[in-house]
Amino acid sequence: MVPQDGKRTIKLMHTADIHLGDHAEPQAVRAAFEAVVDSAIDEGVDLVIIAGDLFDSNRVKGDNVDFAIAQLARLSIPVVILPGNHDSYDETSIYRRVDFPARCPNVWLITRPEGELLTFPDLALNLWGKPVVEHHPGFRPIADLPARQGHYWHVGIAHGYHVPGSQNTDRSSPILGREIAASGWDYFALGHVHPFRDVSEGEVLACYSGSPVRTDSSQQSAGYVVIVNLDKDRGVSFERRTVSRR
Repeated sequence: MVPQDGKRTIKLMHTADIHLGDHAEPQAVRAAFEAVVDSAIDEGVDLVIIAGDLFDSNRVKGDNVDFAIAQLARLSIPVVILPGNHDSYDETSIYRRVDFPARCPNVWLITRPEGELLTFPDLALNLWGKPVVEHHPGFRPIADLPARQGHYWHVGIAHGYHVPGSQNTDRSSPILGREIAASGWDYFALGHVHPFRDVSEGEVLACYSGSPVRTDSSQQSAGYVVIVNLDKDRGVSFERRTVSRR
Protein backbone atom coordinates (compact mmCIF):
# COMPACT_ATOMS: atom_id res chain seq x y z
CA MET A 1 0.00 0.00 0.00
CA VAL A 2 1.17 3.54 -0.79
CA PRO A 3 1.15 5.83 2.29
CA GLN A 4 -1.16 8.82 2.26
CA ASP A 5 1.81 11.18 1.86
CA GLY A 6 2.42 9.54 -1.52
CA LYS A 7 5.72 7.81 -0.79
CA ARG A 8 6.93 4.47 0.48
CA THR A 9 10.43 3.13 1.03
CA ILE A 10 11.69 1.18 -2.00
CA LYS A 11 14.96 -0.17 -3.34
CA LEU A 12 16.03 -0.15 -6.99
CA MET A 13 18.91 -1.76 -8.86
CA HIS A 14 20.59 0.31 -11.58
CA THR A 15 22.77 -1.33 -14.22
CA ALA A 16 23.83 -0.54 -17.80
CA ASP A 17 26.30 -1.36 -20.57
CA ILE A 18 26.08 -5.13 -20.42
CA HIS A 19 26.63 -5.59 -24.17
CA LEU A 20 25.22 -9.06 -24.69
CA GLY A 21 26.48 -10.31 -28.04
CA ASP A 22 29.95 -8.84 -27.55
CA HIS A 23 32.23 -10.96 -29.74
CA ALA A 24 35.42 -10.48 -27.72
CA GLU A 25 34.19 -11.76 -24.33
CA PRO A 26 30.80 -13.41 -24.89
CA GLN A 27 30.95 -15.80 -21.94
CA ALA A 28 32.17 -13.14 -19.53
CA VAL A 29 29.31 -10.87 -20.60
CA ARG A 30 26.71 -13.60 -20.12
CA ALA A 31 28.14 -14.52 -16.73
CA ALA A 32 28.02 -10.87 -15.66
CA PHE A 33 24.39 -10.47 -16.66
CA GLU A 34 23.47 -13.66 -14.84
CA ALA A 35 25.26 -12.25 -11.79
CA VAL A 36 23.25 -9.03 -12.09
CA VAL A 37 20.02 -11.02 -11.93
CA ASP A 38 21.37 -13.08 -9.01
CA SER A 39 22.21 -9.84 -7.20
CA ALA A 40 18.77 -8.35 -7.83
CA ILE A 41 17.17 -11.44 -6.30
CA ASP A 42 19.56 -11.54 -3.35
CA GLU A 43 19.17 -7.82 -2.64
CA GLY A 44 15.37 -8.05 -2.74
CA VAL A 45 15.03 -4.96 -4.92
CA ASP A 46 11.63 -3.69 -6.05
CA LEU A 47 12.60 -2.80 -9.64
CA VAL A 48 15.59 -3.09 -11.98
CA ILE A 49 16.71 -0.33 -14.37
CA ILE A 50 18.88 -1.12 -17.41
CA ALA A 51 20.10 2.27 -18.63
CA GLY A 52 21.07 1.35 -22.18
CA ASP A 53 23.22 -1.12 -24.12
CA LEU A 54 21.79 -4.36 -22.82
CA PHE A 55 22.86 -5.62 -26.26
CA ASP A 56 26.11 -4.88 -28.06
CA SER A 57 24.29 -4.11 -31.31
CA ASN A 58 20.94 -4.41 -33.05
CA ARG A 59 22.36 -7.32 -35.06
CA VAL A 60 22.74 -9.72 -32.13
CA LYS A 61 21.87 -13.34 -32.79
CA GLY A 62 18.73 -14.98 -31.49
CA ASP A 63 20.53 -17.01 -28.85
CA ASN A 64 21.56 -13.79 -27.11
CA VAL A 65 17.96 -12.58 -27.13
CA ASP A 66 16.78 -15.93 -25.76
CA PHE A 67 19.43 -15.77 -23.04
CA ALA A 68 18.43 -12.22 -22.04
CA ILE A 69 14.75 -13.12 -21.85
CA ALA A 70 15.46 -16.28 -19.85
CA GLN A 71 17.44 -14.25 -17.32
CA LEU A 72 14.86 -11.44 -17.09
CA ALA A 73 12.12 -14.02 -16.59
CA ARG A 74 13.86 -15.16 -13.40
CA LEU A 75 12.79 -11.89 -11.82
CA SER A 76 9.32 -11.40 -10.37
CA ILE A 77 9.69 -7.62 -10.32
CA PRO A 78 9.49 -4.93 -13.03
CA VAL A 79 12.50 -4.43 -15.28
CA VAL A 80 12.71 -1.16 -17.24
CA ILE A 81 14.97 -1.12 -20.31
CA LEU A 82 16.17 2.01 -22.09
CA PRO A 83 17.74 1.60 -25.57
CA GLY A 84 21.29 2.98 -25.67
CA ASN A 85 23.61 3.90 -28.50
CA HIS A 86 24.61 0.27 -29.23
CA ASP A 87 21.03 -1.07 -29.16
CA SER A 88 19.41 2.15 -30.33
CA TYR A 89 15.73 2.47 -31.15
CA ASP A 90 16.24 3.06 -34.87
CA GLU A 91 14.51 1.28 -37.74
CA THR A 92 16.67 -1.82 -37.27
CA SER A 93 16.25 -1.96 -33.49
CA ILE A 94 16.24 -5.31 -31.75
CA TYR A 95 13.40 -3.88 -29.67
CA ARG A 96 11.27 -3.46 -32.80
CA ARG A 97 12.02 -6.97 -34.09
CA VAL A 98 11.47 -8.78 -30.78
CA ASP A 99 8.41 -8.21 -28.59
CA PHE A 100 10.13 -8.30 -25.22
CA PRO A 101 7.06 -7.47 -23.07
CA ALA A 102 5.09 -10.25 -24.78
CA ARG A 103 7.83 -12.80 -24.12
CA CYS A 104 8.64 -11.47 -20.66
CA PRO A 105 5.66 -9.63 -19.11
CA ASN A 106 7.71 -8.05 -16.29
CA VAL A 107 9.68 -6.01 -18.86
CA TRP A 108 8.86 -2.38 -19.73
CA LEU A 109 10.58 -0.73 -22.71
CA ILE A 110 11.04 3.02 -23.05
CA THR A 111 10.62 3.67 -26.77
CA ARG A 112 8.95 7.03 -27.42
CA PRO A 113 11.55 9.27 -29.11
CA GLU A 114 10.26 12.37 -27.32
CA GLY A 115 10.61 10.67 -23.93
CA GLU A 116 8.27 8.48 -21.92
CA LEU A 117 6.96 8.53 -18.36
CA LEU A 118 6.24 5.21 -16.66
CA THR A 119 4.29 5.19 -13.40
CA PHE A 120 4.34 2.35 -10.88
CA PRO A 121 1.61 3.18 -8.33
CA ASP A 122 2.43 0.27 -6.02
CA LEU A 123 5.95 1.68 -5.65
CA ALA A 124 4.88 5.34 -5.64
CA LEU A 125 7.41 5.76 -8.44
CA ASN A 126 7.62 7.77 -11.66
CA LEU A 127 10.33 6.80 -14.17
CA TRP A 128 11.16 8.89 -17.24
CA GLY A 129 13.59 8.26 -20.06
CA LYS A 130 14.27 9.03 -23.70
CA PRO A 131 15.66 6.25 -25.91
CA VAL A 132 18.69 6.79 -28.09
CA VAL A 133 17.50 6.79 -31.71
CA GLU A 134 20.56 8.52 -33.19
CA HIS A 135 23.71 9.05 -31.17
CA HIS A 136 24.86 12.54 -32.17
CA PRO A 137 25.51 15.95 -30.52
CA GLY A 138 21.97 17.13 -31.24
CA PHE A 139 20.43 14.41 -29.12
CA ARG A 140 19.89 15.61 -25.53
CA PRO A 141 18.86 12.68 -23.31
CA ILE A 142 17.21 14.72 -20.54
CA ALA A 143 16.49 18.04 -22.26
CA ASP A 144 12.72 17.42 -22.29
CA LEU A 145 12.42 16.04 -18.79
CA PRO A 146 8.95 16.90 -17.40
CA ALA A 147 8.39 18.64 -14.10
CA ARG A 148 7.68 16.58 -11.01
CA GLN A 149 4.12 15.31 -10.73
CA GLY A 150 2.65 14.75 -7.28
CA HIS A 151 4.47 13.21 -4.34
CA TYR A 152 5.84 10.06 -5.95
CA TRP A 153 9.54 9.32 -6.23
CA HIS A 154 10.97 10.66 -9.51
CA VAL A 155 13.81 8.80 -11.21
CA GLY A 156 15.29 9.68 -14.60
CA ILE A 157 17.03 7.22 -16.93
CA ALA A 158 19.46 8.45 -19.58
CA HIS A 159 22.18 7.11 -21.85
CA GLY A 160 24.86 9.55 -22.91
CA TYR A 161 27.91 11.52 -21.86
CA HIS A 162 27.76 13.66 -18.71
CA VAL A 163 29.02 17.22 -19.12
CA PRO A 164 29.60 18.97 -15.76
CA GLY A 165 27.80 22.18 -14.84
CA SER A 166 27.33 24.57 -17.73
CA GLN A 167 30.26 23.52 -19.90
CA ASN A 168 29.89 23.51 -23.67
CA THR A 169 30.50 20.29 -25.53
CA ASP A 170 30.51 18.70 -28.95
CA ARG A 171 30.08 15.21 -27.49
CA SER A 172 27.23 13.04 -28.76
CA SER A 173 24.20 12.56 -26.50
CA PRO A 174 25.30 15.09 -23.85
CA ILE A 175 23.73 14.95 -20.39
CA LEU A 176 24.24 18.45 -19.04
CA GLY A 177 25.01 18.89 -15.38
CA ARG A 178 22.89 22.01 -15.18
CA GLU A 179 19.91 20.00 -16.44
CA ILE A 180 20.37 17.45 -13.68
CA ALA A 181 20.75 20.11 -10.99
CA ALA A 182 17.71 22.09 -12.14
CA SER A 183 15.43 19.07 -12.46
CA GLY A 184 14.53 18.65 -8.80
CA TRP A 185 14.24 14.89 -9.44
CA ASP A 186 15.41 12.31 -6.91
CA TYR A 187 17.93 10.26 -8.90
CA PHE A 188 19.31 9.80 -12.41
CA ALA A 189 20.35 6.32 -13.55
CA LEU A 190 22.91 6.86 -16.30
CA GLY A 191 24.52 4.59 -18.88
CA HIS A 192 27.23 4.87 -21.56
CA VAL A 193 30.33 5.32 -19.37
CA HIS A 194 31.68 1.90 -18.42
CA PRO A 195 33.42 2.72 -15.11
CA PHE A 196 31.31 3.55 -12.06
CA ARG A 197 31.09 7.33 -11.70
CA ASP A 198 29.23 9.64 -9.32
CA VAL A 199 28.07 12.69 -11.30
CA SER A 200 25.57 14.16 -8.82
CA GLU A 201 24.83 17.83 -9.43
CA GLY A 202 23.55 20.25 -6.80
CA GLU A 203 21.13 18.37 -4.58
CA VAL A 204 20.24 15.79 -7.24
CA LEU A 205 21.94 12.38 -7.10
CA ALA A 206 23.12 10.85 -10.37
CA CYS A 207 25.64 8.21 -11.31
CA TYR A 208 26.86 5.79 -13.92
CA SER A 209 26.56 2.26 -12.62
CA GLY A 210 29.34 1.27 -14.97
CA SER A 211 29.35 -2.04 -16.77
CA PRO A 212 28.90 -5.16 -14.64
CA VAL A 213 31.41 -6.88 -16.92
CA ARG A 214 35.01 -6.97 -15.78
CA THR A 215 37.08 -8.67 -18.48
CA ASP A 216 40.47 -7.21 -17.60
CA SER A 217 42.20 -6.86 -14.23
CA SER A 218 42.88 -3.20 -15.02
CA GLN A 219 39.16 -2.40 -15.04
CA GLN A 220 39.00 -1.55 -11.37
CA SER A 221 35.84 0.56 -11.75
CA ALA A 222 33.82 -2.06 -13.65
CA GLY A 223 32.01 -5.09 -12.33
CA TYR A 224 29.39 -3.24 -10.32
CA VAL A 225 25.73 -2.39 -10.05
CA VAL A 226 24.18 0.43 -8.03
CA ILE A 227 21.57 -0.06 -5.33
CA VAL A 228 19.35 3.01 -5.00
CA ASN A 229 17.56 3.48 -1.70
CA LEU A 230 14.47 5.71 -1.79
CA ASP A 231 13.60 6.03 1.89
CA LYS A 232 10.53 8.04 2.89
CA ASP A 233 12.20 9.03 6.17
CA ARG A 234 15.90 9.28 5.26
CA GLY A 235 15.68 10.44 1.67
CA VAL A 236 17.68 9.18 -1.31
CA SER A 237 21.03 7.38 -1.30
CA PHE A 238 22.93 4.93 -3.47
CA GLU A 239 25.58 2.28 -2.95
CA ARG A 240 27.97 0.65 -5.39
CA ARG A 241 27.86 -3.14 -5.14
CA THR A 242 30.10 -5.79 -6.69
CA VAL A 243 28.25 -8.40 -8.75
CA SER A 244 29.15 -12.01 -8.21
CA ARG A 245 27.56 -15.24 -9.38
CA ARG A 246 26.07 -17.60 -6.86
